[in-house]
Amino acid sequence: MGSAMRATVATLGLVFLLQTSCRPDPKAATSRTATEIDTVSPRAPVAVRADSSANTQGLRSAPPSEERVLGPFTLGDREVRCVVTVARLQRDTAVTSLRVVDRDGVVLYRRNYHLDSREGNLEWHEVQVSKLKTSEGTALMLDDEAYPSAPMTGSAREILAWKADQLRPLSPRVGGYGDFAPLPTGDTPHTFRLLAGDRMPFRAWVMYFAVDVSLEIRLSAFGAADDEPLRLVSQVDPQSGLLILSVLDLVLTRPLDREDAREVTLYQSPVGSGAQRVRVRKTSEIEYGPAYGRVRLVPDPQFGLLIEVKIARLRVTIDGTSGFVEESDFSAVGLGVAG
Repeated sequence: MGSAMRATVATLGLVFLLQTSCRPDPKAATSRTATEIDTVSPRAPVAVRADSSANTQGLRSAPPSEERVLGPFTLGDREVRCVVTVARLQRDTAVTSLRVVDRDGVVLYRRNYHLDSREGNLEWHEVQVSKLKTSEGTALMLDDEAYPSAPMTGSAREILAWKADQLRPLSPRVGGYGDFAPLPTGDTPHTFRLLAGDRMPFRAWVMYFAVDVSLEIRLSAFGAADDEPLRLVSQVDPQSGLLILSVLDLVLTRPLDREDAREVTLYQSPVGSGAQRVRVRKTSEIEYGPAYGRVRLVPDPQFGLLIEVKIARLRVTIDGTSGFVEESDFSAVGLGVAG
């Protein structure tokens, strides 16, 4: 994780979204298809979505709605289903509520979702329901995507698990500027497995590049009323106390766009003032990473818990000379801004 990587340009992967297509309007080239959910087969997609181009003209009252059943999902020794209420917006649908029920129909958990179906002001939600397998048991994973929203800012994830014989959220919904990375699939439909150490990866976007962050899911701690059933885990630099974060998806400027012979301050370590001035030319060979910084979970009105990432310095190698640069010199070493 601590070794340098040569920069490559890649595209950030979006959070997996299971969906099927309905019949799109051939006259609307930019329309999105609505995901349908089978009310019987557990192999049906478990996401429903609304179309941002839906024709809402004439909607003066609450649109008609229907319920669709997802599952069953086996959590421990108990079986649950999810009842999703969707509103009909002409040819599309939007999630308005979700209930988790047991075999007898007793509601174990409920969440409502905002819907504004007024013409010219459409706001809606997509929801994906999955079973999550950990080394300590199973949980229910709810992925919520709000539309419209700025790129990489509309998604949040919630984990539901048993506590004192009740199905409760492991923590407030978690999200941030970036995306949850895809998880390995399980041996049954709509099941995913955590990575080694019960880690859930999140790819945080920090304007110039992305960094990998991991959340540890601790179901046993949750059941025992531990204060940290969900916590950040990462490699720590023993000298600086900063987290060592791998970098990827760098936004690179073309060498021809760089100013010739710019000087940057190349620090000797992730912290401290010891440094030298190094000249960067258009022909310079530059390697990037890892980054050093801090990551924390902070309360947020949109996400519930925000994964906040602050980069202190980035390790670079310029024509064979290695050191650390701060954000003020990112553009000089060939990094651009996106997002």
